[in-house]
Amino acid sequence: MLLVLTMFNAHAQKLNQLSSDTNKYTKDLNLYFLENSANKEQAGAYVRAFEKKWQENVIAGYYKEIIIETTNKMLAKRMKPYPYFMGYLNTVINAVESKQSTENFENWQTCVDKILASKSIRGVQEFLDMSENIFKNNVFYKTPNYRYYSIEPNFQFVYDSIPLVKFENITMIGANPRGDSMSIEETNATFYPTNGKLVGRGGKVSWERAGLEADVYATLNRYTIDCKTGNYAADSATFTGKQYFDRPQLGKLTDRIITACRKKLPAIRFL
Repeated sequence: MLLVLTMFNAHAQKLNQLSSDTNKYTKDLNLYFLENSANKEQAGAYVRAFEKKWQENVIAGYYKEIIIETTNKMLAKRMKPYPYFMGYLNTVINAVESKQSTENFENWQTCVDKILASKSIRGVQEFLDMSENIFKNNVFYKTPNYRYYSIEPNFQFVYDSIPLVKFENITMIGANPRGDSMSIEETNATFYPTNGKLVGRGGKVSWERAGLEADVYATLNRYTIDCKTGNYAADSATFTGKQYFDRPQLGKLTDRIITACRKKLPAIRFL
């Protein structure tokens, strides 16, 4: 009887809600992490580091309120501390520390709310991974093989049946750890986190890394980058290079990041 009673009490004490009291919230968060993490030592260390920022008001006011509200929604769905809670909390911290505008943060939070309102949590981890990186250093896609980012922090989150990231007037860079890269300047683009594709509008590609002058370049109309494979194609491009042609030439341009040590330059095929 004693064993049965002990087991019942342990089950009854299982955490069902995180406190809305900012002074008690991190205690509940720690309990949830310890209850639902395989590595309790790492879970405890994470919450202690988070609690320090919480108590020192690195995270303050509105951000505390939205964290409590959102993590309770996540708890209701029984989402695990890793990767979901950590991904969300890290993203908020990065947004605060990188001094994101209130509008930009709220647009992102709207995406989170709509994702959590859906029945499925499919794609949540990928969205949070991307969010954590983009608020930290403008990286919108990252794997061991490829990293894509914008030089300028000109991005905005939009929810249009799925979460999107829209970029305006940026230089987009794709690179690998070996140093090969590609870039598109003065471009606008939309990134789709659910499939890892970037659809661009306009832009300029130069051959300066090949030693050519800045007046040798191609302007793009539309292009699509498959971030998972490191390549893209622009079906409509205009090549300009007065030392080669009297007037601009229409063509198709392709480029990709090479995973080997050698480098590959953008290739253009004229129509």
